[in-house]
Amino acid sequence: MSVRHFVSTIALGLSLFTPFAVFGQTPQSYSWSDTPPNVASTTWTTQQIGTFLTTITGALAPITVADFTFADLDADGQLELLASVDFSGRQLFNTFVIVRRQSNNFEVQQIETLGVQTLQGTYADLKGDGREELLVPTALTPYLGAATPQATWTAIYGWNGLLLVDASSQFTAYYQSMILPSLLQALTHLQATSPGTIQVDIAQIQYDKALRISGQNPTAGLSLALSWASAGDSTHRILAAAVLADIGTAAALTALHGLATDPDPDVVIYTQAAVQSLAALHFTSVQILIKPGSAPSPISLSAHGSIPVAILSTSKFNAPTSVQISSLTFGSTGTEKSLLICNSNGQDVNGDGILDLVCHFDSQAASFQLGDASATLRGQLKDGTNIAGRATIVVVSD
Repeated sequence: MSVRHFVSTIALGLSLFTPFAVFGQTPQSYSWSDTPPNVASTTWTTQQIGTFLTTITGALAPITVADFTFADLDADGQLELLASVDFSGRQLFNTFVIVRRQSNNFEVQQIETLGVQTLQGTYADLKGDGREELLVPTALTPYLGAATPQATWTAIYGWNGLLLVDASSQFTAYYQSMILPSLLQALTHLQATSPGTIQVDIAQIQYDKALRISGQNPTAGLSLALSWASAGDSTHRILAAAVLADIGTAAALTALHGLATDPDPDVVIYTQAAVQSLAALHFTSVQILIKPGSAPSPISLSAHGSIPVAILSTSKFNAPTSVQISSLTFGSTGTEKSLLICNSNGQDVNGDGILDLVCHFDSQAASFQLGDASATLRGQLKDGTNIAGRATIVVVSD
């Protein structure tokens, strides 16, 4: 799954809190404490929430909302707004937005999902710690037209500081007890009633994914995907590319890269997309500091200089000797090719006695926008391992 999400912070002038909505007021006019009266005490329409989100995200086109709720998702005594929205104007509702209030600011996280019309069943306290996890319907295979069903699964996002991040691997018991039985039942039914159909293959992909994420079989589906990679029809070769990328073992990646030279240009296009998703599917997290010594890290949109970023070493990870410097990208999404230079000799920026890798990135090429509140660095180690790091920033217009 290629998952892309980012956070933006927008400072807004606030009026006095009032317990009842009046014409022209929006959610920023109300308390977001979990103690009533608050923003949840007022009845809002999806149109009003859409207008609010359009304002605080700076979206160029009006945002359409399918469903929303105000709830204290992270059990910190403050409400969050969770909404299923569409940015495209096509009523697809392929994005969750989670809005947190921080003093006079709003932080907006966006998580890609798949056609969510209602929030019912999309969040639950799975750990029993009072904090809600987000259950995110996600695509496993690309959309290949109405005649070909799309394999999907449910990713579980949990709280990591102020962000919801994919924590699916932490919920093996949930997948084993709540997901696997129903998927097996559906697969068994289709095998009996519709043998040899694409519907059976899609059900098998979904079941194998649950086996992998639950830890029961880390390479479930590999042998089937390898056979599909040499199938006579392009549909199965495209499905193979998606599954092989998701598995990500050496054998899977060898077969995946082999599909990049497929005689069918459609297979090549989908394979390239699968290869590009690898960095988001399989990576090791690294800790970064942006503008070391400055927190929060101010970044000016009008600046034409460089942004120093430190990749921090640990007792088990030597950044200066391990990172493939030429692979580094950094910016608003983490895919921006903004690298200027790195100090390969290392520098101890956090005073722990271990040399860190400090690199400089072009401030304009990093493509930050007013409202961005986090920056992402991506790259590879010299052994080919994908890495990614994220840190909080503040973007200013001058």
